[in-house]
Amino acid sequence: MNAEPISLAVATAPLTEKFGQRLTLLRDGNRAQWSCDGQTVVVQLAEDGALTPTFVDRAMKDEVSGMAAFAVYRLRSRVPYRMSAEGCSRMTSDMVDFFSGERDGRFEFMGVAEAR
Repeated sequence: MNAEPISLAVATAPLTEKFGQRLTLLRDGNRAQWSCDGQTVVVQLAEDGALTPTFVDRAMKDEVSGMAAFAVYRLRSRVPYRMSAEGCSRMTSDMVDFFSGERDGRFEFMGVAEAR
């Protein structure tokens, strides 16, 4: 089976067009971390080509512990992103929405992680 060729630069163009210099990308092996204005999307590439993102909101003070904490979200949809032009385009669209503050419907709150 031949996979359709993808251009990550083309697929992620909406991110760079909307957020420009505020956007950063760090990569370590099969893990990539996109960040913008204190929000982060961590994407893990599985061996089967599935891309699993974790969406992390900017730090806020936890009223109980007094420590900085981050709200963690996942997509409500269980349809995985794939390493394809269509999959990367869907993921980029969701990242643009997340970085723009749109959480309704698509994102499910998973819990809180304390800052280290």
